[in-house]
Amino acid sequence: MAVFLYLNFLINIALAYDFEELSEKLILEGLRFAECMQGQVYLIHISSPDPHLLSYQLGREKAIKNRKAELRAEHRILDRIAQRFTMKGIQCEVLVEEGATIKELQGLVKKIKADYLLIGHHRDKGFLRTYLNSSARKLIDKIEVPLMVVPLMD
Repeated sequence: MAVFLYLNFLINIALAYDFEELSEKLILEGLRFAECMQGQVYLIHISSPDPHLLSYQLGREKAIKNRKAELRAEHRILDRIAQRFTMKGIQCEVLVEEGATIKELQGLVKKIKADYLLIGHHRDKGFLRTYLNSSARKLIDKIEVPLMVVPLMD
């Protein structure tokens, strides 16, 4: 008689969210992907450091207070997005870091042992397109897991 051992391994899906207006499509694709893969989602936001906090100018304490309020507001929005995943029965954890986007994203993908990374791609023109293509190539070169790019357009 054969005995089958069923192990339920969860797939770790990192979803990088950037608060852009068109990112709703990324959330919808993330929901669909997580349902299909029966995975858990790590909703990641990398916040750029506030340049005012790095200087010793007057009003630094006010800038710190404003920055903390801004980060709390971002976290509340991310928590609401995470609830959309949990309402569908998908485990979702919010991770917010400050720093250089690619470096921090690379570190978090390793830390959570992500199996996939989902990102949105905004189609821009001119100089921004060249710059973003360069950033995308750096991300592709640095990330060691399969990358799913969701095109975000009007």
